[in-house]
Formats: sequence, C-alpha cells, structure tokens
Amino acid sequence: MKFKLPDFSKISKRERMMVMVGGAILILVLADRLVLSPWWDYIQKVKKEIKKTEQEVIQQNKLLRHKETVLEKLNQYQKYIHVGETPEIEMAAFLREIETLGKQSGVNLQEVRPLTSNVTDIYQEYGLEVNYQCGLFECLDFIYQIEKAESLLVIEKAVLGFNEQDKEMLQGHLRIRRVVMQAESHVTL
Repeated sequence: MKFKLPDFSKISKRERMMVMVGGAILILVLADRLVLSPWWDYIQKVKKEIKKTEQEVIQQNKLLRHKETVLEKLNQYQKYIHVGETPEIEMAAFLREIETLGKQSGVNLQEVRPLTSNVTDIYQEYGLEVNYQCGLFECLDFIYQIEKAESLLVIEKAVLGFNEQDKEMLQGHLRIRRVVMQAESHVTL
C-alpha cells in the first residue's frame, strides 16, 4: 500500500487554509518541544545556579568582613593554644603545674589523682582530682591561680569544708580539667 499525497489543486480554498494552519501549528508545537522548551529549561537552571552562587558570594563576603576580627582574636588567644605531646608528658606537665600553683598559693596538696583522658580529633582533655588543706585566703588564691592559668584549666567541681582537727583550716576537693590541642588540628591562618 502506497501513501499518496492529495492533489492540492483539487482541494477547496477553505481546506487548503485549514491544512496550512494545521501545518503551521504542528511546526510551532515541534519547535516549542524541540527548541524552545529545552532552551527555556536551560535558562531557568542557569538562573537558579546564579541565584545560588550569589547567595554563596554574599555569605563569603560576610565572612571576609569578619576575617580581621577573627585574626585579631586568634592572635589574642594564640598564647593559650598549646599543641600537645604524648599523653604521659602532658599529664606530667599538668601535675607539675598544679603542684607549682599549690606551692605558690601556700596550699598543702594532700592527694592528686589523675582522671581518664577524653580524646577527640581536635583536642585532648586531661583531668585531676585534688584534695588539699589550707587557710581561707590560700584557698581563694589557689582557685584564682587555677582559673587565670594560661593553659586552659577549668574547675569542674569544688567542695570546701572545715578541717575536723583544726577548725581554722579548710579541707577542699577540686576536679580540674586541662584542654590541649591535638598536634594535627592546630589552626593557622
């Protein structure tokens, strides 16, 4: 079976007009589906990417505006950042520091016990439990020295009471933590 196109000279004027309008509509639909729709979708995709990039640029500009402040703060607190060595060396240094602070404050350290260390990717946290005996002013000075130490010491727990033998002496217990940066996580800008 062979398909034969009709002879346009034999079709009426109205039918020719309808075939031409139908052909034009078919060409427009095909052009829309094959050319205009993909082009329009691509333009919308590019607009979304531009909007996303603009938001990222705005965020980065905010960060850049704060860069100087962050660098100033980093320089200000740089003296507190101590990159750790082995856990044994760090614990020995921590013990030595507490003993030194106790001697400077006139505190009698009765017992100093290491606690378990907490290790993360960024820092190591060492702990001590300290039992001591001293007068009121020595106790205040000892706690003050611990709090203002440059090696990031934190008193987690403090218990204070009177000594049973000597009522003028105080008996105290402190749980102290020290934070040390991991060597590979040290931040420099």
